[in-house]
Amino acid sequence: MWLLKLSNAIGDTLKQEPDRLKDLANDLIAVYHYDSLEDIRECLKKGRRGVYGFGHNKRGFISMILLREWMAKHLDEKAALRERQIKQNQVSATEIENFDAKKFYESGLKYQKKIADLEKKRKRDKLSPRQYAEFKNQYFENREDDEV
Repeated sequence: MWLLKLSNAIGDTLKQEPDRLKDLANDLIAVYHYDSLEDIRECLKKGRRGVYGFGHNKRGFISMILLREWMAKHLDEKAALRERQIKQNQVSATEIENFDAKKFYESGLKYQKKIADLEKKRKRDKLSPRQYAEFKNQYFENREDDEV
């Protein structure tokens, strides 16, 4: 179905050649069996929209060479995005070296004490869950940033 949409969009006669359609579909699945169908769909959609161009092929003709060029570009984009996400999530070596465990645990104990104090206040003043949530949010919004 995705190949037929692509065919209609770029003016290829793929739907009139069922053997070629079947061969391209089988080849795509065989070559990219480790990749998801979502990747193949996204690649064909972007190709249909002209994101990847037509490479070495003439416009309006779908071939496996063209599809492989598009998939290579798509998978490169996907890998680059994944690399950026990994880099964003990594902790730098200087952050690890400058980590002060004693300060970290002290701030954690302060936080636990403040939560316990808030809980005692909730029980003592018989606050409703909504009132307690409002009070708690207000308390943490007004606290000093270096405390916790």
